[in-house]
Amino acid sequence: MKKMFIPALVFSAFHLFAGGELAINGNFQPNPRSKYSIPLSWHSQHTEYKKDIDKVKFTLSEPDAKGIHTLTIAVSPDYKKDVKSWKNFCFFTTNTKILQTVKGDEFMVSAEVAGKGKLRYGFLGYGTPGVTKMIEVTKNFQKHSFEWTTKNVKGDASGKAYYRLYFEFFPGSSIQIRDVKLLKKNAAGKEALRAGFRYYPVYKLPGNAADTIEKDLPNWANIPEGKGFLINKLDKFQDIDRQSSFKIAHRDGKLYVLIRCREPYMDQVAANQDFWRDGMEGKNDSVEFCISSARGINLAHSYNLINSIGVSKRNISNKKIPCAILRGKDYWMIRLCFDLDDLLINHEKIEFNKDYYFNVGRTNLTADKKNIFSSISREFGQTKAFQVLELLDKISTEKEKREAEEAFNGRYESFLSTECTRIAKSDSSFWKKTYSTYGRLDESRLQDALKLSREAATAKTAQEKEKIVSSFQKMDVLLRDAQKEFSLIVSHPDKVKNLFINGKKVPVAQKTLLSLKQGPNTLCAETAPGEKVSFMVEKHPETRTAWRTSKTAPANWKDLNFVDTKWPMAECDENGNIISQGYARQILVWENRHYGNWGPFTRTRKWNFVNDSLNTLKIQLDTPTPFPLDELVFALEVPSSFRTFQRDMSKKGTATSLRAMKVTKSAGSRKGFDRYEFLYQGKIKPIGQNPPAGSYIVFQADNSMKPGSEFEMIYSRSSGNLVELAQKMPCRILPPINGRIPKKIYIETWMYTHNLPGNYFKDVDIRELDMRERLAAGINMQGEEKYYPLYGKTSAKQVILTCYPIWGSGWSIKKHFYNYVKEHQEAQARFFGGTVKWGGKADPGSPRYKDYRETTQVCPTWATTTGKEDYIRMVAADIKEMRKKQPHAKIFFNNWEGWPSAEPLGYCFCDKCKEHFRKYASLPADLVLTDEVIKDRYWKKWYDFRVLLDGRTAGLVKKAANSQGMKYFLYHQYAYPEYWKAAAGNIDIPYHGCPGSSPADSRTQEIMDHVAKYMREYGYKFYMGQIFNPGWHWDFRVRSHSVNSHSGFFEPETTKTQIIRAVASNRGGISVWGSNFSGAFYYIGEATRALVTYEDIFTEGERKDALVKSKDIAYPNCLVIVRKNPAGKEERLVLLFNESEEAKTVEIENIALPKKYIAEIYEGKKGLKDANKLSLSIPSKDVLMLCIREK
Repeated sequence: MKKMFIPALVFSAFHLFAGGELAINGNFQPNPRSKYSIPLSWHSQHTEYKKDIDKVKFTLSEPDAKGIHTLTIAVSPDYKKDVKSWKNFCFFTTNTKILQTVKGDEFMVSAEVAGKGKLRYGFLGYGTPGVTKMIEVTKNFQKHSFEWTTKNVKGDASGKAYYRLYFEFFPGSSIQIRDVKLLKKNAAGKEALRAGFRYYPVYKLPGNAADTIEKDLPNWANIPEGKGFLINKLDKFQDIDRQSSFKIAHRDGKLYVLIRCREPYMDQVAANQDFWRDGMEGKNDSVEFCISSARGINLAHSYNLINSIGVSKRNISNKKIPCAILRGKDYWMIRLCFDLDDLLINHEKIEFNKDYYFNVGRTNLTADKKNIFSSISREFGQTKAFQVLELLDKISTEKEKREAEEAFNGRYESFLSTECTRIAKSDSSFWKKTYSTYGRLDESRLQDALKLSREAATAKTAQEKEKIVSSFQKMDVLLRDAQKEFSLIVSHPDKVKNLFINGKKVPVAQKTLLSLKQGPNTLCAETAPGEKVSFMVEKHPETRTAWRTSKTAPANWKDLNFVDTKWPMAECDENGNIISQGYARQILVWENRHYGNWGPFTRTRKWNFVNDSLNTLKIQLDTPTPFPLDELVFALEVPSSFRTFQRDMSKKGTATSLRAMKVTKSAGSRKGFDRYEFLYQGKIKPIGQNPPAGSYIVFQADNSMKPGSEFEMIYSRSSGNLVELAQKMPCRILPPINGRIPKKIYIETWMYTHNLPGNYFKDVDIRELDMRERLAAGINMQGEEKYYPLYGKTSAKQVILTCYPIWGSGWSIKKHFYNYVKEHQEAQARFFGGTVKWGGKADPGSPRYKDYRETTQVCPTWATTTGKEDYIRMVAADIKEMRKKQPHAKIFFNNWEGWPSAEPLGYCFCDKCKEHFRKYASLPADLVLTDEVIKDRYWKKWYDFRVLLDGRTAGLVKKAANSQGMKYFLYHQYAYPEYWKAAAGNIDIPYHGCPGSSPADSRTQEIMDHVAKYMREYGYKFYMGQIFNPGWHWDFRVRSHSVNSHSGFFEPETTKTQIIRAVASNRGGISVWGSNFSGAFYYIGEATRALVTYEDIFTEGERKDALVKSKDIAYPNCLVIVRKNPAGKEERLVLLFNESEEAKTVEIENIALPKKYIAEIYEGKKGLKDANKLSLSIPSKDVLMLCIREK
């Protein structure tokens, strides 16, 4: 908190002020729990400094005839502060009464004052200057006031600034205050719009809410409708057919949120009654509503999640959310109901005419699995991007509704207008150029497209424009669903009675044209029994013998859904003809591009192979057929310089769900290439059925191919009569990995998420090879259960990975600590409700892996009080046992991700915890504290109490680990600053994973910097972030895995820039989750080499981005780090990021640069003497690093 005071501005005499009064308890209602007679909603600074308690006296009078209390504050003449920022005694409103302002807000404070001495009063600024007024107090009461307009506030990114009303008393004063009023004329709505955020007025419903949505809809006729849901992580609107909208209103102390979700596949809307979590389980279509009293502060964020059948959860309460649901033909609606007094965090009461920040989101499981989350702001969890709402105590008119919708929906309607204009301008050449390669734009569809262009030119209303854009989106999907004509070579057309493609009869000729759609196609032939004939797709000899045949066939034998696996494979004669039994059938799979919806790989435009390195392919083993198969052959053709490894099929492991039972190597179709066929046996599920089978294929590339050279990898899948026409993936050769191992910055990857299948290779310890490459990449922190002597020879740190002991004394090791807790009942946690017993099974609704494990939790009050020494001693003994398997381990890791819960496994609700909580929350001694009472009445205070204990518990584990010569490394989510505050000083290597599931790029830079700000305020000098590359998860749903980009493709080259961005904010390093796909380790090495070059600046410097001025580049793509070197000289590191597809030239000016400073470009030009002004070229998808030092 930055406390700055400036002289009083312009003050006026008290007069009628046209603003609303804010509730600050200006009549000084007493607080019965205050031992110092401090009124409710006010805070006295002297209680923070015990030696001053006797120097300040509060006296609160009984109310006079008008009901007004008088507060007398007497300050002793010898009152003296030893805190520089507070020379005198201060008295101010509590945290819950902090004012949130933007430019244009007007305030007036007034009070009646009497007594003797001086009094200063005004507004205390947080990170921005405050304003004050000094007055001489007279013997008789006088009314004093001043007005203030926030014209020059220094706000946050949204333009908001924060102030607190305060009074400052001087030594020797004795002053009476009464009837304090604070009025505000709110300009926040308009200012929020100017700042780029949308403003939504919440009006009063004209009538009582009906029991069903259908009956209630007329009640909402004049309530503004908010439109335009954006796909999370992508700056694009959700498709029109899946757009959502909302209305928010209030009445009689309730807030109602009505959300309408368009859905073309209502029969596929999914919901689960028992166990679900924000859609990530793949079980729930849901909506989310968040409201916050402070923008960008997660701690003030009330989060509410409800699925399509009304199952709900909240982060501030265990109460269920009352709702009504309506399902239509192509939509579903839900109406949520909240108590206004139970809506905000800390049970803060909603005030009218005050800004709050909100977001409405949706999880849509029938959409593209990569784009199932959407909301009214682009990133649902980014509280800085929340929109603005204001409760108005009035019923809206038709005009007010229209004006509100025009303002709030402006961006969405602008998108519709822009799209309609673009469609209207799309002539015949546009449609042909854009869609001709997909083979679907015949003359009839072209005329439909041109008709749509003409209609777009005349669309006027938003509804008409939505219809046009929706039609275009459907047409776009249809025209991009490629089809292609192939020639089918038929040896004896006269022997074929009928030929069908996808059930449609086609004329038979020696060269028959087939039109194949993307995905599976059925090719069916009818002949006389015993006929010999061959069918081969031209240039695809693999299709010639892959047929099943039968003497009889059911009516649906030509359908794709017909299960033909019981038909025998056709026999072939010496000429390669199949011998048809009368009915023959083949399933042909074709895709227009390698990254389509049917492919087995991570979605990427080009695959990288690294010279002198292992290269891993993670393939999804499922079948394009709608029915399962018993085996699948995966074939691919790679350069002959690549080698794979002999399998040891006697070994088992979880690294792959299906193991290649046979590997066949042969000459490829091109010179210098080899063909490998991998045979997989087991249940091969249809695409879309989860979890699919999968496998890893590992190649080692030698150093013979020139870096930068390109080739095509040919691959295909087959099984019986299923044939995939060979597909080609563009590939590129990268140089060998060339990283450096940092000394201060941590670069970490997870071995268990890499899933490298090293346990079934005969001729090599492939994980040893992999470990060497990680070291070559500069990865200096690695978790692995197996001991590798390699660690003892390097500066890399091996990590013991465990959730012990914070997830239970019996988690992974049941020795010293577990036995101690088992024998000492006072150390055992009591779970909420008492249904789960210590050391037993978890509740029926929990996953079974928690049985006997998560139920071994420890009472945190015992651990942090009477049991502290035993806790440390026993945990240290178990860590010593763990190190026997990993003698070189230097770091002890815990994954926390835990928070207080009132679920059956929530802990600890023992008598000791409740008594300590009673004191913490200042609750009456005679109050009966049952589990339910805590849950229903004191949950937020309990939450804070438990988080405090969790933070202290981390300190115990740290001491135990340190006693064994290890550093303590802990992960918890960055969205929980309250935990990080509680754990400050108790973690050696803090790891909060920002930005996590979003790329560390320009869109998340502000979030990373916001997190850095609060972490440093809490005393953390450094911490680690996190990104997720593809392959991080242990399952094989590679098509739906995050590709860690906004483009929809995995772009491994951005791994370098993401690491550098993250470290520029956190100083500590990053954890890269994901496998070494497409050269990821190479790009990690490119990042570490740069980090090591300027490691002191990264770890010791401060960000001062304003030191660069440019018309071509700015924050968040221009970052500046400044440090003082040991000689006291300034060093600067300027980071210029280019996220575009093309190189970019920028001109920059380095501000306030001392004389005789020169610049160097990392791995580029040195000794640039004119460092003040430079013209620089930034490569595509890269960062240019400019270091400026004294000559």
